[in-house]
Amino acid sequence: MTTWLRKLRGVVGVGVTWGAVFGTLMFLLATVMAMVDPDSIDPGEEPYRLGALVGGVGFLCGASFALLLAWAERRTPIAKLSVARAAIWGALGAAAFPVLGGTPNVANILMFACPLLFRAERCGA
Repeated sequence: MTTWLRKLRGVVGVGVTWGAVFGTLMFLLATVMAMVDPDSIDPGEEPYRLGALVGGVGFLCGASFALLLAWAERRTPIAKLSVARAAIWGALGAAAFPVLGGTPNVANILMFACPLLFRAERCGA
């Protein structure tokens, strides 16, 4: 298998994993919300629809994380990668889709993400 095909398989694998986790958590959260306060669920906000929507966003965030990690840490073996650096790339990967997509909450995302990343870098990550 060629190198780029292995990397593509890794990006898709990470994206599918993040998508499954994001979708499952949103489905569970929406199900609990529907049981606790059923009047707050509008038509089109069923748990399975929200889970699918957030799962798709999770796939895009996971794929962007994998691409960032493969690009930035290409010379570092994964066993030598520190947890703090992986967390930095994970936070940037998770923020990449909303920031590049132009969502209205970009300022809020950057306001919380940037200080966390700066602090992790100063701690020797």
